[in-house]
Amino acid sequence: MKGYKIIILVAIYVMLLTAVSTVGATSVAPNIVSIHQDGQKIEQTIQLQQRESVSSTTTFPMFYGKYNGETVEFIDPADLVAAQNKQQRTPIQATGATEILLETFEGSVDPKFQINTDSSYTWGVVPCYSTLGLGWTVLGSKSVWVAGTPNDGNPQLDPCTNTAIYPADLNVTLTYGPFSLADAKNASLDFLYRLESEFNGDFLFWGASKDGINYEGEKISGDYTHGPYQTSTGNPFSYNLESFDLTNVPVLGDLTGETEVWIRFQFSSNSNDITGSGAFLDYITIRKSSATQERITYENFDDTPFPNTAWLAHDQSGSDYKWGSVNCSALSEPNAMWVARGGLGVDPCVGTNITYPKSIESWLIYGPFNLSIASDAWVDFYFRADTELGASPAASDVFWWWASKDGTSYEGQGVASNIYTDERGNQEGYNLMRLDLKKAGFDDNGQPLDMRGERNVWIAFVLLANDNDTTGGGVYVDDVTVVLEQEQTYIPALVRNPTSTPTPVPTTTPSPTPTITPIPNGGFTFRNETGNPVYIELFQPSDTLYGSRSFSADQGPFIWDEIPPGTYDWLLSGTCPQGAGQIGSLKGRAQIIIVSGSNDAAFNDGKNQVDCTG
Repeated sequence: MKGYKIIILVAIYVMLLTAVSTVGATSVAPNIVSIHQDGQKIEQTIQLQQRESVSSTTTFPMFYGKYNGETVEFIDPADLVAAQNKQQRTPIQATGATEILLETFEGSVDPKFQINTDSSYTWGVVPCYSTLGLGWTVLGSKSVWVAGTPNDGNPQLDPCTNTAIYPADLNVTLTYGPFSLADAKNASLDFLYRLESEFNGDFLFWGASKDGINYEGEKISGDYTHGPYQTSTGNPFSYNLESFDLTNVPVLGDLTGETEVWIRFQFSSNSNDITGSGAFLDYITIRKSSATQERITYENFDDTPFPNTAWLAHDQSGSDYKWGSVNCSALSEPNAMWVARGGLGVDPCVGTNITYPKSIESWLIYGPFNLSIASDAWVDFYFRADTELGASPAASDVFWWWASKDGTSYEGQGVASNIYTDERGNQEGYNLMRLDLKKAGFDDNGQPLDMRGERNVWIAFVLLANDNDTTGGGVYVDDVTVVLEQEQTYIPALVRNPTSTPTPVPTTTPSPTPTITPIPNGGFTFRNETGNPVYIELFQPSDTLYGSRSFSADQGPFIWDEIPPGTYDWLLSGTCPQGAGQIGSLKGRAQIIIVSGSNDAAFNDGKNQVDCTG
């Protein structure tokens, strides 16, 4: 990289600057558990109390930028929002997907929300600690707080100060439902939360129910105030993302197909003295989909040596410090990826206070993968970061997650500073992040950068470090999942007639019309060694799509015949088992020659099979 090209200096350097623990905090006993919640079904709807917003200076939790192959352009999110507001934009929707709920607590709260009243305080909307949402979304100034509504004549509490504390002896519920998942194949509850509670004493629970009475889910306690999603008030109290899979609820299992489902948030505190501010929630989403969902890849960096054919690690600065697998500080043990283990190599697992090198541009790239048939697609990954946060973007060591259509120009988001959770059991301080490939970024007109429909897509995790001395622990990445949903059902392509009978040309001397003998079509035969369905596209030399077909997960052999003779490019997409790489070729399409009257055409490797070695 030749240097930074600063377009706008984003005033975000205050974010997370007051984090007091290092990313290398010692893990504690597991604190995520399956629990069983019993209680009375709430029949009436109780409106959440709301108060007017207070004025605040908005700052932004993330860097936004574009990489053109040489330099990074930092984009001011305020300008981005202004550009979007000028456009008559159609919301980005995924075919077959429905947002049952998207609650930001900025206006009237959905009437299906219910709160209990048998506690001194219960959930209520407050004019502070709003998140800036997921991805590129900028929201307002409100959130819902665990003690925002007083009961039985208790005084109103103000959580909008750094000294706010939640009451003792609470048992408060926030319930939504019922809603139907009868027509869903996939469903999830996604939300942002901030928690500061007595560790192993006061708990935040989220879960789901089939009857509105018995709830199953997960609970946590402790300090979760250093996540990557900052609040709109510009303070260091930041949110974390949680994605609760409604197809795999503890005890209850898969809730898709159910006609009535409820979700619940519950906060309980004991009688001990309290110093924390409790639980805040924002940006609560319930999503269902009728599309078929598959994982293009799930990588926990445990089973396969790195680098390999699926992932590329390199250093663009010439310092030869690269991402590499390490056997410490992993989310899912034993291994994770650390930003400078490869190449010259620094081992963060040996010694204490190991720091990342300065002046590096360390890239970890996955791809290309095929989204030409995607109705929706996203990347979920876990990371923890401890990097320099300077007075400007150029003075910071930014960890980026980017997407690209050409493998050269990338766009996306980044963060700097200490970003971690340190009291979540065996999760070693990791944060869940989601890169929505429907809107990986925005163009100059504020229109979403949509990766769906692209035959070649890349993602990259990058640390760009300046030449200042470093003191932080760097960046770890683990458990990367690329998810694709497909709504369309593909049928075999129509076979085109390769020949035609010419119209006879009249002559002064009549003569028989010549008979043109059609050239027999051909085809190819192959085996499927991936263990999963595969999808093949054939392209003519003009790069025109001839046809496409899906093939089952059976080994075969399969035959695609009745193809006119000639040379074709082929593109293969599908899913490989964990750690087994990616099918197809990282170098793009490769030619296959269809021979007249034969179904024995071979792929370029001559093996006549598709597997996970490409």
